[in-house]
This record gives sequence, C-alpha cells and structure tokens, in this order.
Amino acid sequence: MRTRNACAQSMVEFALVAPLALVLLLGIVIAGMYVTNEVRIGNALTDVARAGAVCSTSYYSGPVINATHAVTLPDGTPCSSTRFSSYLSSQLDQIDHQFAWSPTVSIRDQSSGSVIATQATADFLKECSPGNPITISVTYQQQLYVPFLGILFGSTNDTAPIKAEGTATCQ
Repeated sequence: MRTRNACAQSMVEFALVAPLALVLLLGIVIAGMYVTNEVRIGNALTDVARAGAVCSTSYYSGPVINATHAVTLPDGTPCSSTRFSSYLSSQLDQIDHQFAWSPTVSIRDQSSGSVIATQATADFLKECSPGNPITISVTYQQQLYVPFLGILFGSTNDTAPIKAEGTATCQ
C-alpha cells in the first residue's frame, strides 16, 4: 500500500516531467509539419518546372507534337509564359493560399550556367531551348506556433524559412 509521501512524490515527479514531455511532443509535431511542407513545396516546384520544360517544346516543335496530343499545361490550358505563371501561382496557393508567394523562375544556359531568362522576361519559356535547365525557387516562412522553437531554426520570430527548389531540363 502506498503511503501519503509516495503519492506526493509521484505528483512532484509528474509536475517536473510532464511539461518537458509536452514540449518534446509539441516539438516533434511542429518539426513534422515543417518537413512535410518542405517536401510538398519541393514536389510542387519540381512538377511546375517539369510542366514549363514540356511547354517549351511547343516553341520548337509547334503547338502539336502529333496528331492527337497538343502541348498543354497539366491543368489543360494551352502553353504560354503567362499561363505558366498562373499555373505556378495556383500550385503554390494550394499549399498556402494566404502566403504572399514570390517564386523566382530562371532559365540557364546549358554550357555556361548563366541566366538567360527569368519570369520577368517577356515570353521567357521561348528561351528554354532543349538541354537548358529551368529552375523555380521560393522561400516560405513556416509558422512554428511556439515562439521559443524559432531558436532551434535560427529565427528570431515564430517562423522558420523553408527554401525549396525545383528543376527540370527543357526538351
């Protein structure tokens, strides 16, 4: 039979251990959210870069590859630089529609690696000649929900940056 002192000791031990266990559990959940969003954003950017690389074929082989297949974005819209930009925005908005996304799209020369076009360039997909890589990168501020966790991610506020990139080779 437990004595009164043993019950009191158990309550004190629980009072000391429970907050630490709760913080550890909360940290694991938030780290899981961070990694999940990092993977989701990376996958979305890779898919969009691939769509841009495929769209670039319409400039070199015409809008129709063969009699039955027109070159379109995955959402079914015909390829163009403006529609590609809209498609990119729609894919990122599916991850977080309240975040002010500012993706950087660049097309590099295959041999020198220098940037030959960006999203600001008129009809930039036209510069995506076969063999050149198209790269899309963003920085997303992941909400951490617990202020002191920002210290672990090197942040002074309650967010942590996620830097993601997607690359595909133009066809």
